This record gives sequence, structure tokens and C-alpha cells, in this order.
Amino acid sequence: IQLGLEPRIVSGFRYVASEISRDRMRLDEIEPMLEFLARRWNPAWLHLARLRREVCGGRDLAGEKQALRSYLEHAKGEAALEVWSDLARICRADQDPWGEIHALAEVAESNEATLHEVSAAVHQVNFVLSKYFGDQPADERAALLRRFAIAMESRVSEA
Repeated sequence: IQLGLEPRIVSGFRYVASEISRDRMRLDEIEPMLEFLARRWNPAWLHLARLRREVCGGRDLAGEKQALRSYLEHAKGEAALEVWSDLARICRADQDPWGEIHALAEVAESNEATLHEVSAAVHQVNFVLSKYFGDQPADERAALLRRFAIAMESRVSEA
């Protein structure tokens, strides 16, 4: 209690990972309790995403994305920016181009993002759209691209 709740929760996630690696526990058995905990302490979603990645060897990208999105529902600032970038990377690995573009839009629109991060997000979106251009209705593409244009315009003085 003196050290706070966070070290105990982190320790709990480490314990669960250890027990799963020793085949003494299965993730699907303990996951409901971990999600319950995460709904009450938002950073636990990040630990759950990491646990899913470690236990499933990167094969549960949908579960990992879901945990990160749950975290982002209540996250703000620089911590959220980092998670949006992670989400974009996972969407790319999961071949989810529109999920990646939406995550990159959040990165570009973030006040905490540097000009370099905004520029990198726009560059990645151009690459994704060159591969998947016809997969999205024109009005949705335009709305997405408008978000990037506004983000870049707001940074023109920095360039």
C-alpha cells in the first residue's frame, strides 16, 4: 500500500506471464479478471496488450489492438501519442490499412507530436494509400486526408 497500487499490478502481470510460460495457467482463464482490472486502472490495458504479445508470440494482433484501443479511450497527452504509434504499427502488421491510417491521423493531430512525427505519419499514409487506394469510398478517403492536411497546415510555421 505504501508504494501504491501500480507496482502490485505490474507484479501481478509478471506473475501471470510466468505462470502461463510454465503452463500452470492459460491466458483465456485469467483474461476476464485482467480486463476487469484494466477497466478500473487504465494503464493495465497496456500490460494486457504486452502480455497478449508475449504469450501469443505476436499472433493475437486483434486482441493486442483491442487492448490498446481500450487504453486510448481514456488516455491523453504524450502517453497516448506513443500508444497511437504502436497501434499503427500493429495495424500494419495485421494488414489493417484503415486502422493504421486512423491511428496515424491521431498521431498527426496530437499536440505532442513533433513535426518529424507528423511528417512521418503523412509519408506512411501516402505509402498505404498507394497500395489500397480503391479499397475505401472516395468521401471517406477525402475526410481522412483532410485530417492530415489540417495537421500539416498547423505546423507550417515550424517547417
